[in-house]
Amino acid sequence: MTIKYLFYILIAICGAVAVYSLFSLLDSKNANASVKRRIKNIARDVDVEDVRNNVLKEKKEQKRKDSGLKFVSERLEAELATAGIKISGEEFLRIWVIVAFVPALLLLAFGLSVISALGIMLIGIIVPPLLVSNAKKKKNSVFDKQLGDALMVMSNSLRAGYTFQQSMDSIAKDMQPPISDEFRLVVREIDMGASLETALNHLVERTRNDDVKILVSAVLISATVG
Repeated sequence: MTIKYLFYILIAICGAVAVYSLFSLLDSKNANASVKRRIKNIARDVDVEDVRNNVLKEKKEQKRKDSGLKFVSERLEAELATAGIKISGEEFLRIWVIVAFVPALLLLAFGLSVISALGIMLIGIIVPPLLVSNAKKKKNSVFDKQLGDALMVMSNSLRAGYTFQQSMDSIAKDMQPPISDEFRLVVREIDMGASLETALNHLVERTRNDDVKILVSAVLISATVG
């Protein structure tokens, strides 16, 4: 009986954490939407300095609220990017907590046995990482199959007189995801001011593909030598 009550307490604590995570996630979304609205005001001749100060203030406040979730490892961030899952590590952890504990808490409240609730909780703990792993394997498999065609598109573009960046843009426009998405990100980073080396290194980090690593090394060496 004592173990049962301890389990109830554990579930209650986890449930409270899950609820807090859910509201933090919603609050984060609202804050991001608010920041976007501030940025749009620039186009309406609002004082730029005032808008900038308000945006920085909101970002600082959001950073303070999320300080308890800043333990997300770079490894988790990299895994999500490699799997093509477009959420941050903090958002994934919040969702993970909710999936792991909220169903078990609700079912326990409706009279489910402690053992059954524990089983549901374990499933909730195990499933999200498995989904990330499967998504990563699927994306990598498709990417590998597309890479040969992408190199052909790039080669033909260069022969036609296009620049290397334009050849990557051709891949982004003419091919299907996930490879089109990856090269679109590279082109976008360069357009936003990143160097070619930085953008290509980010591509290597996201894909973790040996052929891409070799390609990027050859491109950077060629760019350095001229």
